[in-house]
Amino acid sequence: LLGRLVSGIACGGAAVVVPLYLGEVSPAHLRGALGTANQLALGLGMLAAQLLGLPAGLGTLQGWPVLLGLPALPALLQLLFQPLLLESPRWYVVMGNDIMAEEMLVQLRDRPPDDLEVQEELYCMLEAARRGHDLLQIQLERSLTRASSHSSCGSNLGAQSQAMGATGCG
Repeated sequence: LLGRLVSGIACGGAAVVVPLYLGEVSPAHLRGALGTANQLALGLGMLAAQLLGLPAGLGTLQGWPVLLGLPALPALLQLLFQPLLLESPRWYVVMGNDIMAEEMLVQLRDRPPDDLEVQEELYCMLEAARRGHDLLQIQLERSLTRASSHSSCGSNLGAQSQAMGATGCG
């Protein structure tokens, strides 16, 4: 019973922490897809566990040790690859370490430090931390400011799509 409690707390924590981390380190145009893929993987994993636990699967006296040991491989892989995870640039911004935030963005995006997208994303993070606002609000303000300097419909549509997270730092 204690094992189920600990396992449940760990699974619940992972269901919250992993999407949060993915959202903080992924580029704006991939955030929704990565968050959805994570939730889909969780749901499929639970379905597979339930199906394997049936008597037709491994839910027998002979099969339960295998069923119990199956999660060991993914857990071992997570443990081995955990040191490769980078810190969140947003976390560094919140902690006041703008230099490390930029370094993490450069590593995560695999682009040079003077890249326009990296600098735009860093600027949005810094502004959000400074103002205490949501990044979407800052991105919308910047997009509308840029859009007002252009008169074509295409640039306004581009600004609106950027404000919705299709591009930019969202």
